[in-house]
Amino acid sequence: MKVLLTSTSLLPDYGGPAFSVSRLAMALADAGVQVGLWTANGSAATTTLLPATSTVERLTGTESEALDRFRGTDVLHDNGIWLPHNHRLATLAERRDLPRVVSTRGMLEPWARSHKRLKKDVAWWLYQRRDLQLARRLITSSATETENVQRLKLGVSVAMVPNGVDVAEERPARVVVQTGNGAGSVRTALFLGRIYPIRACPC
Repeated sequence: MKVLLTSTSLLPDYGGPAFSVSRLAMALADAGVQVGLWTANGSAATTTLLPATSTVERLTGTESEALDRFRGTDVLHDNGIWLPHNHRLATLAERRDLPRVVSTRGMLEPWARSHKRLKKDVAWWLYQRRDLQLARRLITSSATETENVQRLKLGVSVAMVPNGVDVAEERPARVVVQTGNGAGSVRTALFLGRIYPIRACPC
């Protein structure tokens, strides 16, 4: 099977999708799938998130050129919505009768849609709704996201596929700290970050 993964960027500072799409590409390749990887900003060719030894094929050029180079694509898996390249990929997939799945990446969540609402409302009625309706399947990463996508009644099946997590084979050893009297004790370090109801969205 040949799968073409597409995304906006694979630069580390782009955030979560850069890491999760890179890891997905490597996991598919390790499972024996022929994987092509294309990004709108060309970073598929230079990203440090993909090892140089990986069998994933890094593609550059336009969306059409990437599809021409990665001949015989069985599935186009686009990550993200709203942007011009997402619409071009939807159009290409329709013209070439190519099955397309879309990972919405939280970009249809109510809080995400309220960001730049006017632009998104216009895009929704001009092309975005139809682009999603033409997909073979929509992929979400949580139960809440699944429910919110289903409320839009797009007529497309939705699959919840949480992002994979790399788990260390061995747990790190516990650190014993020597106290002033020479006795050893186990200390616990607590990290506290800001608790915020939503994460940053690159859409």
